[in-house]
Order: sequence, then C-alpha cells, then structure tokens
Amino acid sequence: MTEFEPIRVINCKNCGFPMRQYNPNSIMMVCESCGTRTGDNQQPPAYKAEAPRNPLFKLHEQFRLNGDVWQVIGCQTYSGMVEEWDDEDNAWERTPWSYITWWVLNEAREIAWIVQDKSGYSWSRKVTITSSIPEGDTSYEVGHWSLTNTVGELSYYPLEDEQVTSYERDNWSMEILLDEQGNKREIEAFKSEPINPMELLEGFDKADIMARIKRAKLATKAAFASALILALSYGLLQFFEKTVMTIPPTQITQAMLNKPIPLGSLTLDNDSLMQFNVNSQIERRDGNFDGNIVIRDTDKAVVAEVPLSMWRESGRDSDGNWTEDQSGNSPKIMIPAGSNYQLSLVPETFTSWNTISLNGKIVRNASSLTPVVLGGLAAILLGLFMLRRRHKVIRRETGVTYA
Repeated sequence: MTEFEPIRVINCKNCGFPMRQYNPNSIMMVCESCGTRTGDNQQPPAYKAEAPRNPLFKLHEQFRLNGDVWQVIGCQTYSGMVEEWDDEDNAWERTPWSYITWWVLNEAREIAWIVQDKSGYSWSRKVTITSSIPEGDTSYEVGHWSLTNTVGELSYYPLEDEQVTSYERDNWSMEILLDEQGNKREIEAFKSEPINPMELLEGFDKADIMARIKRAKLATKAAFASALILALSYGLLQFFEKTVMTIPPTQITQAMLNKPIPLGSLTLDNDSLMQFNVNSQIERRDGNFDGNIVIRDTDKAVVAEVPLSMWRESGRDSDGNWTEDQSGNSPKIMIPAGSNYQLSLVPETFTSWNTISLNGKIVRNASSLTPVVLGGLAAILLGLFMLRRRHKVIRRETGVTYA
C-alpha cells in the first residue's frame, strides 16, 4: 500500500517537527514530538503527547478494512468511570475504564473512527440524533470521561482536559462534550460495529500471525473433537459387552479355606477378553481375604486363574482416625475358546473376619473406562492450552485484553 500524499507539511513552532496533514478538514494538529498544538499560544503540556503503544495502530500506518485503504492520522485517549444499573442492589455500579479513539482517513479523504478498549475494536460512525439525552434511564451505561492524551490531526478543537459524558446501549451511544464550566458544549450520536481481530490482522497484512492463530484454532478443535470421539467410542463399545455368567451370592467362612467352591460352567466360541467383576460384603473391622477363581477344562486342567483380594485397614495418626478398604475386584484375563469350562472359587487367606460374602458377573469384551478418562482429560487439557495460546497471540498482536 502506498502512503497517502499529505496535503501540506507544517513545522511545529516549538520543536520544528514536520507535522503532515492528510485530512483537508483538520483544524488542529498536535505535534507527535512535543505535544504543541497548532494555533495554540500556550506552552506544550508537561506530558509527552504520543500515540499509545499498539501492535497494529500507529500514526500514519495504513491498513485495509471494509473494502477501503485507511491511514491513521490521530488518536485520543480517554479514561474515567462507567456506571451501570444493578437491579439486584437497586443502585449504580461504578467500574474504572478507558478507551482510545483512532482517527482514520480513506483515499477519498473521508474520516472515520476506530474505538479500542480492553474488550476489542469497533467502528464508530456518526448518526443523526433522534432522541433526547436519556438522563436517569437505567437501561443505559453512563460514562464519565476525561481526555488524557491527544496526538495527530483532528477536525475540532479539544480542550486540554476535555470532559465527556456518554450514554450507551445496544452499540448506540450519545456523547456530550462539556466546556470548562461543565455545561453541554456539543452533542453527537454514534453507532458502533464490532471488528473481528482477525479482520484487523488481515487488513494490516499479518498473514504469518493469522496462520499461527488458525493453526492453534484447528489444534483446539481437534483436541476437543478427540475428547468427544473417545467418549462416544466408549459408549459404542458398551453395546458389544455381554454378560456371559453371573456369580451367585457365595458366603465364605474360615472352614472353607483351600476348598473349591463351584460357581458354574462357561462356554466360549472364540478367544475372549473377560472381565471378572466381583464385589463383597466385608465386616466393619480390619481383615483380609485372598483367593482365586479357577477355570478348568473338561480334562480338569487349569485354563486360567483369576486372583481376588479384599481387605480393610484402619488406624490413627496425627490427622486422626483413618480407614481404607477394598471390597471389589475387576481383573481382566484372556481366555481361549472352549466348551463346558468349570469355574470354582478357592479361598486361600482369610484373617480376622468370620465370614465374607461374594457376588458378581463375568463380562466378555468389557471396555475399560480408565484409558478413556485419561485420554479425554489429556485431550481437553491440550485443547485448553491451545485455546489459551491462541488468545494470548491475539492479545499480543492486536492489543485486545479480552479475546
């Protein structure tokens, strides 16, 4: 983009800095070097008038937006307080806030404004005033502003400490300029339209940054999609589970140690991954039980052994009384195809308790929730990390605090 040709160049009367005028309707210019105002006999302000630091907008910078080439010719910074009515407290809530108005000019020398605050950017266009000042209307946000910095060229004479009162609702605002005595000096109405930060990056030819943001967005979507797919896959796998045998309630005593307890028979047409879900009713005192579910074929040969362990422990430490227990097992084991397998429970260790009652079921093609939870959690954390990284890049490259 070729920089617009200035209409004229005026040397600052205080420091000699060449001030370029691009807008034929500008009636005041504020020196970028020392802050001296044209046509103003006063000394330059104590502060150095300069444009706020912004990764995109700088004085005389050009960009494309809404089909036009624009050039930044000035800016103003306002700070103050926003009042918003709280229906619950039945009172006005006050929030410190600030914003920047960037004056921009297109090739046709038409002026427009881009307003920037912590929430983002928006076009601001003048509209015809169609209503009176909505004083006392609680549906509006009321702003009380002071001009804190000015630089570049403007089409009006701002006061050194210009005061503005604004009423805003639904992207429509009425702004009232006040004079030194606080009286209404000028009233204007504006309509704002939010600007997508990606549109600004495109307009300022930040293709490499846009590519990074798009990659981060794609990675975020992929991560969240992976978590969703894992959850859906686990739900689908439940349809392939099948309970092939129920372990009936079985009560075990000390006298039954090392004696097989028949549980039933089982036939498998194919090699299958089996899960043995065994629960127990244990006594409310310390103790333990260990045993095996033994699977034998028709020749009485052991095909597989499934270990079981139930226990309860308690004690007291510096934090007080504590209790830990394990009253259920869900081991998995691959069992080859075969017919008329005989299953039995063989108790091996039984201490402190008088009895223990076991029951459960044997499930084929049981899916485990643990890898789904771990994988889903990892995918979600990755998605949140990429989302935060994307927002961080947008904030750094556009100056938007909340993105």
